[in-house]
Amino acid sequence: MGVIVPSGSASVKVNHGFTVSVSENRYNKYGIPTADFLFSTGTLENAITNVNPITFNRNSIGTYVDANGVIQTAASNEARFDHDPVTGESLGLLVEEGRTNLLQYSQEFNASYWTNGTVTVIPNTALAPDNTFTASKLVPNTSSDSTHRIRKSLGTVSGSGTLSIFLKKSEYSKAILVSADTNSQIVVDLNSGAILSSGVNILSSSVTQHPNGWWRASRSVGSGLYRYFNVYGVPDSITAYSQAFAGDGTSGIYIWAAQIEAGSFPTSYIPTPATFISRASTATYYDSNGVVQTAAIDEARDDAYFPDENGVMTSAGLLLEGAETNDNPHSEHVNLYSTTELTTRENQELAPDLSFTAGTIIETTANSYHKLFLNPTPATGNLTLSAFIKNK
Repeated sequence: MGVIVPSGSASVKVNHGFTVSVSENRYNKYGIPTADFLFSTGTLENAITNVNPITFNRNSIGTYVDANGVIQTAASNEARFDHDPVTGESLGLLVEEGRTNLLQYSQEFNASYWTNGTVTVIPNTALAPDNTFTASKLVPNTSSDSTHRIRKSLGTVSGSGTLSIFLKKSEYSKAILVSADTNSQIVVDLNSGAILSSGVNILSSSVTQHPNGWWRASRSVGSGLYRYFNVYGVPDSITAYSQAFAGDGTSGIYIWAAQIEAGSFPTSYIPTPATFISRASTATYYDSNGVVQTAAIDEARDDAYFPDENGVMTSAGLLLEGAETNDNPHSEHVNLYSTTELTTRENQELAPDLSFTAGTIIETTANSYHKLFLNPTPATGNLTLSAFIKNK
């Protein structure tokens, strides 16, 4: 957008989509103005004087979409120049009314703040719309019921409100968003972004496409109906959140950046990130080079990275995880494991933390089972086994 103020005139001429450069004498029609603000070029400067006469204030951070379709964060008092997330077309200076995201932990769906149903939330599993590795996967479990969802209740609210979240298909390609009653759901096709059905108590709903298969779905409701936030990831056969089904424990959808705001339309995403308080043990994380680092007790892992699907290290920001215990007492000492037709040697290779602590296992020539094993004290419930492995 350009705003032209002609010399000697108090009127303002607003022109959309200037494509003619100054060298092509675009001021032919009106003469040279006293001010020309081309917000579509990403500046607040007056194109005539090359001086910025605009005072811009915002007392918080704010998000916007850059020319590559990536969601960026502007600091307090920093102007935002928005773009179409798919075409990259400049949308000019982004100015919005003051809003608050009423949800906490807007990206940490595994936090105890969320009252989740019969689902597993796996954090940091996919590249999010802001190019950080902070998207979560919502995986229904194998029980046959209708509570495969994440949920948050705000208690009593009044007036109209808007609920939104970023969604991406994985094995499932359908999502259902529900507010406070059975008539406030929308069903979204994550292949096309189409709204397959919409409840009667919804004022408006929309789905906006973003790069890499992401969609931002929103719906606005009235009469305090936005007091609940529910998101379901479901197979194609499900058409309503009240239908029961059994997941397979691995299939689901990706989710990121939940938001509830008072008002009848959505605004840009307002992050409400988790903060680190304490941790009673050391913990590891990947740095930007893919090296495993160790954080001390009560040290935040606020610069963590994860490899994306192409092996590129991508920022995950602050790494927060649930409390877990490694039940393997010999996690770095292969010579303390039991073996069958194997020889073990310690401290033979550079490990992922760049220490010379990786061991090797060498098979014998016997035509038999070759294995390295450990028999820890039996535990109840599900167990996850993991190890770093490298071909020699």
